[in-house]
Amino acid sequence: MCCLGTVCRQEGDYAAATALFQEALDVGKALQQKEAVAATQFYLGTVALAQDELAEADDLLHQSLKLMQEIEHNPIYSDMLNTFADLALAQKQPARALRLAGATSAFRAAMKWKLPPVYHAKFDQTLMSARQLLPKDIAASAWAEGEAMTPDAAMAYIVER
Repeated sequence: MCCLGTVCRQEGDYAAATALFQEALDVGKALQQKEAVAATQFYLGTVALAQDELAEADDLLHQSLKLMQEIEHNPIYSDMLNTFADLALAQKQPARALRLAGATSAFRAAMKWKLPPVYHAKFDQTLMSARQLLPKDIAASAWAEGEAMTPDAAMAYIVER
């Protein structure tokens, strides 16, 4: 269900994506699968963000992060950091967006993970948009602060809001 929901979200069919993710969330809850619940909350948050429903996106993404931290399962750190960077930009917090994007970049480099091509354009757009809203020195400083964060520090920064 989540894979299909992701395809629907990427194609802009948010109603179908939401329905599929909601069904997956219901199943995860019924089976008491915390990892599935956390991942599905994350996916629902990305749909809300894509629709500019920022309060709902913020709530769902933070619920997902909290549950992931409770079960000490963090396979989507970089995706989560990317999404929180997008959320920060949508919330008119470009310095925060650049810090989180810098943390994402550093985390991927440390893990020797490359950003999948399908997400590269979105990441670049987030960076460009955030940098345009700030003086160059502040943008560079925010990026460097993010690059210096450990994954745990980045997650704590997200929780600070």
